[in-house]
Amino acid sequence: VTALNSVADPIIITNRDGTIEWINAAFSQSTGYSAEEALGRNPRSLLKSGVHDRPFYQNLWDTILAGNVWRGEMINRRKDGSQYPEMNTITPVRNAQSEITHFVAVMRDLTKEKQLQSQYLQAQKLESVGRLVGGIAHDFNNLLAVIIGWTELATAELPDVHPSRQP
Repeated sequence: VTALNSVADPIIITNRDGTIEWINAAFSQSTGYSAEEALGRNPRSLLKSGVHDRPFYQNLWDTILAGNVWRGEMINRRKDGSQYPEMNTITPVRNAQSEITHFVAVMRDLTKEKQLQSQYLQAQKLESVGRLVGGIAHDFNNLLAVIIGWTELATAELPDVHPSRQP
């Protein structure tokens, strides 16, 4: 238990019905719920954001009740009501008779990764705009070079006293 409590990512252990039996300190730090507030409750009642539909949760439960590991990204809710993206891995735990008795959920807050991804996408957009503007400026410069060249050729054929030669 000491080792699990030291893990930096939130961990929940629930019974087969989904009732929380244990949380680590990182869960409390991440969500704002103390052990007293979380134990004996279902994670849905604490964390459900309302973003995901019934089929999303049905797929999750179908997967873990079949004895398979479920991995996925979801939006959860902290005690203060703020929502955050999270990567979850939920693993069924079996007893000696191979019956599923518990589930262990390891969660990772993706807030910083999502912010960095958003900043990266914004930088890519700005780079694209910069390239587009640079291309337009280059094309405009080429057009000006042609205009200036033809103007110099036309001016060269004019007499020195022609009014078009006046600055």
